[in-house]
Amino acid sequence: VGKTKFLQKYVLDKYEIQYKSTIGADFYMKNLQKYQIKLQLWDTAGQDRFQGLGGAFYRGSDIAFICVDLSG
Repeated sequence: VGKTKFLQKYVLDKYEIQYKSTIGADFYMKNLQKYQIKLQLWDTAGQDRFQGLGGAFYRGSDIAFICVDLSG
């Protein structure tokens, strides 16, 4: 769907064409100093076999972004 690419562009300001599947979860941090905010961004795997891992990463979250593929 592009969850990893979205986060890499936002946090690291880079975009790589090469695809690498997320296994489990990846973690990104970004400080927004102007607003005194520290973001902890978790990129969880989208494959069905990793669904059971989600709860541990989502617990205690204040917000969630849901990415879906609308291409059909």
